[in-house]
This record gives sequence, structure tokens and C-alpha cells, in this order.
Amino acid sequence: MLVNTSPSSNSSCGQNAESKRRRNIKNGFESLRTLIPELSDQSNVKISKAQMLDFTANHIQRTIDLRDKMKAEVDSIQHENEQLQQKIAEYQSSLPVDGIPVIQPTRRSREASYALFHQYVAERTKKSWQFYPYSLILKRIFDTFQNTVTCDSADEFMRSLNEWKTNSLNL
Repeated sequence: MLVNTSPSSNSSCGQNAESKRRRNIKNGFESLRTLIPELSDQSNVKISKAQMLDFTANHIQRTIDLRDKMKAEVDSIQHENEQLQQKIAEYQSSLPVDGIPVIQPTRRSREASYALFHQYVAERTKKSWQFYPYSLILKRIFDTFQNTVTCDSADEFMRSLNEWKTNSLNL
């Protein structure tokens, strides 16, 4: 195989290589102009290649900083998620095997009526402090009512109410 080593052939190959290199550099800067937001906004303004490279370096640095910040946030959220998962597991392991204990309806209604009684006393005492001594007497009557009267059925309610009235409301 014969290779043409004439001076004119070497210079034309060198010129082609140089022109290809310059075209690649020009295409690279055009790509930067379209990819970097600061450069694409200034499409009509003439910017030197050094300024373009400076804008590109700044953009890359901001992007890296943003990525690092987001990675730290993701790590923080993952850590928080792991802690919450651990707490959930602890709470689940502390639950009774049979589920949540069922509170008897009578106990629940007693707790609710005690809460309503205390709320009533607090409201009336705020209006007039003189109600407080009266509420102490009412509390005793209310306690006997709570312990005597049952609300399982209408008949049971009437029977227990009459029993409470005759036994507890005498002077």
C-alpha cells in the first residue's frame, strides 16, 4: 500500500482536521448557548467564549450545590422516615394481641356524664363563684345517681330511677 507523503497532501489533511476541530468547538459553544439558561436568554447579545465558559462553570456549580442540598434533604427525610417506621413498629408491638380492649358501654356513658357534669360546674362557677359550694352537694347526689341508675333498658332505667329517688332523695 502506497501512502501519499507529498507536502500538499499533508497540509490539506491538516487543514481538514483543523477545520473539523474548529467546527466541533463552534458546535460545542452553540450547544452551551442553548443548554445554559443565562446564555439562552441573551441570544441577541454578543458574549465572548470566556464569558460563556464562566456562565457555564457558574451554572454547573449552582447545579452541583442544588443537587447536594436535595441529596441532604432526601437523606434527612429518609432518616425521619426510618425513625417513624421504628416508632410505628414499637407502637404495634405494644398493642394487645386481642386488639384494643372494649370499654363497657355503661363505663363509657359514666365517663361521658362525669365529663359533662364537670364542664357544667366549671361554666356555672365562672359565672358565679357562689355556685361552687352548691356543686359539692350536687356532686354527692350525682355520684349516687351514677352508681344506682342503669340505662340498659327503659324498664330497668325507670326501676333504678325510682329506687334511687326513694333511697337517696329523702330529707
